[in-house]
Amino acid sequence: MIYLSFSISNPFSKRFENVYSKSGKITEYKCYEFEVMRNREIIGCFFSLTSRQDHAGLEISFSLLSWDFIFNINDSRHWDSKTNTWEVYD
Repeated sequence: MIYLSFSISNPFSKRFENVYSKSGKITEYKCYEFEVMRNREIIGCFFSLTSRQDHAGLEISFSLLSWDFIFNINDSRHWDSKTNTWEVYD
């Protein structure tokens, strides 16, 4: 897992609003999601790359003056650590 994050927030703000959201399937198990949100972040960035865990994938976020742009591609399956494989439900 790779995880990088930086942010400066306004501690007096309680703003949280989902402005836009779009999601869909890329392949049978890979999905994407794009969101635009308003929140209390003055500036921030976030990067996460995961594998072998539930909904593993890539997530990138950039925040500027309370606008937050989030994009992720992940796996819709859950990881079974006992068998070291993806759980597939039929």
